[in-house]
Amino acid sequence: MASKTLSEIAHLDDEEFRLNKDLANQINEMLEGQHFGSDCAKSGRPMLLEAVLWCVGGAIVWIVALRLVN
Repeated sequence: MASKTLSEIAHLDDEEFRLNKDLANQINEMLEGQHFGSDCAKSGRPMLLEAVLWCVGGAIVWIVALRLVN
């Protein structure tokens, strides 16, 4: 195993701190401002309803196709 020097460890700590700070800034930007007013924060109900309707429609087509084949 190679042991790391003190400067390498300090560099890694600085890198981790910078990444954590960047992540915190991105999360704060998502919680306030324009992003929160966009479609991302709206209800997913319409999309879920459309998905259910497509699944039901697909099941109906599948059952009709099976009935026509038999």
